[in-house]
Amino acid sequence: MTAGSGNESRKSGNSSSISISSRSLAALRGRSAPEQRSWRNGIFKVIEKMTTGLSQGEFNIDRMCWLAGVSRASYYRHWLDSAPRRAETGLRDLIQKVALGNAHYGYRRIGALLRREGWQVNHKCVLRIMREDNLLCLRTRSFVPGTTNSRHGWQVVPNLARA
Repeated sequence: MTAGSGNESRKSGNSSSISISSRSLAALRGRSAPEQRSWRNGIFKVIEKMTTGLSQGEFNIDRMCWLAGVSRASYYRHWLDSAPRRAETGLRDLIQKVALGNAHYGYRRIGALLRREGWQVNHKCVLRIMREDNLLCLRTRSFVPGTTNSRHGWQVVPNLARA
């Protein structure tokens, strides 16, 4: 037995195990569009769970997508639809708590508080979230004394300078 023959058998054994898993995944894929979509979303969730927290050199997203038989671009499209919303949920919750606790805090003041707490957020993002959730601050009205008494018995003369 030569060293080359051992490598060849190992390569063929490796490819058969990959093809078996690919065949089994293809069998579960489904026939209708909704079945395929739910299968693909399930595959994407598995890939995301398996790739989070991995060190370099283990399976990467490219390899996992290739093994599952899905395109890497579709995985990233799916990720862009779901991941940023999850990241924004915690920020939105904190902004709501601060804004409801301090009704007169504006977006600039809330943004400064968030940055002090360690959140990396700019004023435009805070303003957008506050606008979407209808959390803009209550403005204090300036005091204007009521000096005009319009209920008098005297004759009202028209203003000829404005006419």
